[in-house]
Amino acid sequence: AFVTSFGRAVFFLFYPLFVLKMCEIPRKDVFFDTPLFPNPMSVGKEIIETFSKQSVQILSQGSIGETFSTGFESLLKYFHFGMESILHIMIIATALTILRLVLEWIILKRIPKWFKLEKDSGRKFPEGIWNLSIYTVAWIWVAGIVIYHKKSLFFRLSSHWQNWKAGVEVEPEIYWLYMFQIGFYTHFLFASIFINVKRKDFLMIVVHHLLTISLLSWSYGVRYYYIGVLVLFLQDIGDLLLEAGKTLVYFKVMNGKKYNSMDNLANSVFAMFVCCWFLCRLYWFPMKVVYSTAVASILVCPNGHFYLPFNILLFILYCMQVYWTYFIVKLLYK
Repeated sequence: AFVTSFGRAVFFLFYPLFVLKMCEIPRKDVFFDTPLFPNPMSVGKEIIETFSKQSVQILSQGSIGETFSTGFESLLKYFHFGMESILHIMIIATALTILRLVLEWIILKRIPKWFKLEKDSGRKFPEGIWNLSIYTVAWIWVAGIVIYHKKSLFFRLSSHWQNWKAGVEVEPEIYWLYMFQIGFYTHFLFASIFINVKRKDFLMIVVHHLLTISLLSWSYGVRYYYIGVLVLFLQDIGDLLLEAGKTLVYFKVMNGKKYNSMDNLANSVFAMFVCCWFLCRLYWFPMKVVYSTAVASILVCPNGHFYLPFNILLFILYCMQVYWTYFIVKLLYK
């Protein structure tokens, strides 16, 4: 009941603010403002044409080996990730690990006994409620930045690239958001190997955490953090709703009795997850993130770096999301 009430409070607090902010009419005098719901056909066409043109131009400057060699040299030159940041990440990851173990010992492992959950649900509950708590904190944090940032990161895609330079000082709220995100994914990686219940997708989870840590570290190191913030905003809400639905499922059977109300509530949360998946990951991700990296970056910062590898990774991520959509639709059909 507490988790449900807290989730509703967060939703009703941030959703009206988000809608009001997102429905503001973009200023016509600002370069590269985009609407709330861009036309997918025209945007998709522009992405493909610009990316194809730039790819041919980059590859024509030398062989693939030379291109990657130049990209690696640029990475060494423009990647800035100090020891202080690494220390902050390790402190956060260690603190989260200790906090989880303490909370599990004090209360999280006792809750399944109080509600007499099934054995398998009781084993998975501590991990589920902990993940839900972390994702909730992380998404509220990143949503606050996206909604209230002076550069209007969701609409004004040119702001992602204006005044970019290697090693530029990162705003404190974004710096600590990155430290927290990389820290808790480092904690998740450790927990997946040594603490969590092993599942069939154990290897995929480990690979996912490693890739996430790598991408977050890279986007921070080369100072593409505005894009990283927007990606986290669109991705984390789905993880939050998925963990909420899984946690509610654990309470479907209590004391040997099945409660249809909990099942219906879990289904409602899953329906919200599906809607967010299609809106955020299949529509807004290419309309905002990929459009920014493939089109706006060239027009605003034509002499930027890592165009090809950065966009290829985002294309791969989008293809993976389309692939996962097949299983979501298949589950809905059943």
